[in-house]
Amino acid sequence: MTNQLKDNLFVLIKSLTKSEKRQFKLYVGRMDSNENSKFLKLFHFLDKMDFYSEDLILKKKIVSKLQLSNLKAHLYKQILISLRLNPQHKNVKLHIRGQIDFATILYQKGLYKQSLKILDKAKSFALKYDENTSAYEIVEFEKLIESLYVTRSLSNRTNELVSQTNHLREQNEIYSNLSNISLQLYEKLIKAGYAKSDDESKKIKKFFKQKIKSFNISELGFRETLIYYQIWVWYSLLIQDFLSSYKYASKWIDTFNKSPEMIGIHPVFYLKGYNFLLEALALIKYPSKFKYRLNDLINVVEDKSFPRNQNLNALIFIYKYNNLFNLHVLEGDFKESLKIIPEVLVGIEINKNFIDHHHIMLLYFKIACMYFTVNDYDNCIKYVNMIMKNKNIKMREDLQCFTRILNLIAHWEAGHDYNLDKIINYCTGKIKIADRVVIYSNATILPRPNAIKAMKHKNVFVEITDYGKLSRALDKTKSLYDQEGILYQVEQLPDSWDDSADIIQPQRSIDENQYIFDSCCAKYLYTLMHGKLYRCPFSASLNYIDSNLGNSHDYVDCILDDDSLKMRLESFIYSPRYVPSCEFCKGRSTQLGRTKAARQVKKKRVPFEFILDYVK
Repeated sequence: MTNQLKDNLFVLIKSLTKSEKRQFKLYVGRMDSNENSKFLKLFHFLDKMDFYSEDLILKKKIVSKLQLSNLKAHLYKQILISLRLNPQHKNVKLHIRGQIDFATILYQKGLYKQSLKILDKAKSFALKYDENTSAYEIVEFEKLIESLYVTRSLSNRTNELVSQTNHLREQNEIYSNLSNISLQLYEKLIKAGYAKSDDESKKIKKFFKQKIKSFNISELGFRETLIYYQIWVWYSLLIQDFLSSYKYASKWIDTFNKSPEMIGIHPVFYLKGYNFLLEALALIKYPSKFKYRLNDLINVVEDKSFPRNQNLNALIFIYKYNNLFNLHVLEGDFKESLKIIPEVLVGIEINKNFIDHHHIMLLYFKIACMYFTVNDYDNCIKYVNMIMKNKNIKMREDLQCFTRILNLIAHWEAGHDYNLDKIINYCTGKIKIADRVVIYSNATILPRPNAIKAMKHKNVFVEITDYGKLSRALDKTKSLYDQEGILYQVEQLPDSWDDSADIIQPQRSIDENQYIFDSCCAKYLYTLMHGKLYRCPFSASLNYIDSNLGNSHDYVDCILDDDSLKMRLESFIYSPRYVPSCEFCKGRSTQLGRTKAARQVKKKRVPFEFILDYVK
């Protein structure tokens, strides 16, 4: 992270609009003594800086290093006071708080009657907009003043205040309990995403059943109704009941539609509710309804009556473009989605100080997916890497998993050969670790230029197996090899393969496993897959099909291109010991059964990128 994002004062100043800066200068200029003040000089200097640097501030000699911290704190406070006075930031909560402050001043001066008059108006205002927490505070303040204002009749007033207190306390307690449940469920949703097993789903259902109670919706206020529907949305998404999530997200928005004045008071919750409504529609795959609702949301937020500030602008940006990506996916119009990517990148830059890393990384993930759908694997990998290299990432666990899967598939589809050239050069160079290299290929991808250069060596030979339609790059491969003078031959797919292994581990002794390894004719058929060099094709396939069965001792990680790569390769190749995956293998002997070629894996594709045969 940059210092710009670490310094709160700098971020606050950079968030100010032109009108807010003008307001601050007018606020400071109300007193002539402030014209040349140090905090105003600091404000002007920070406003002109592109990034925060304490060293540059000290070089300006505005203030000493010992005084800088206090001066920044004072400037921060003055900016907040100025913003509070700005008419653009007036809202229900600030208005009520201001009235309570005025009443407090009058109370302290002993002007009880005037204080009560202001509190009564503030309470009516709070109750109108369902600000029950503030209303409760006001009622308690009224009770305090009434206990001192002894000249006023308390006969009916006492019962009224006691009744209001009890009612508001009950409503606030309901809201507090509901908001606790909502927060707990939302945390589960953000951290882990949807339930990924029956056991996980049962735990969520048990938690929900223990926490939720039967409520009479008609007796709940706006706040309580809203939070109640939120709970059901989080719960439905967690257990993957997407129809239910759509139902309650619709009720969430309907709650606002019945009280449209509340949209301007709680715009964040309105936007959030609409976003989850759209997410539910995307999950149940209802493109026409999704498009209608998305257009409706865009029209609402673009209306002049809809409130605007930096926070809302950032949320509108996130929800708009995230759902535009979803729309293109639902409609299958992936090329059209590429047109909005530049807008998204500009929006991220503009709103980077107001968007959390989770949402930025989520947009990068969507961009990566869009590039993948149009076969632009290099750009896909670019944005996947931006996610994986982010040290501040707090994405959902399932999205982190999807990102890594997408990374693997994109690299495979892009034809990345992970230091194949270096492996060949290590084998055939001046300090060679093998006399001859035979590369087995299924002609699904073309090697990259650096690999082609290494493959032109006289001691390198390529065996191509023709898998029919699966060998989609066969003609291009042959043409390339002929052009570059690479030695090769094409073989037809055999009818059957040796049934040499299973994913069920046989119980054998160390000596038995070592014997199978020593007598194996495939122990030098090294397979390069996803940047890892394996002892043989089966070892690579075992790790690919089920990583739980694999072992880090099965391979050399060739993605880690460092000075130790040659040494690690040499040690691996010359090792006389069997690797852990050998424990699953039956060996290669004439006694083995046969299995139909290229048909043993039905659901998961095992891409044999390159198989290297080292012969000493």
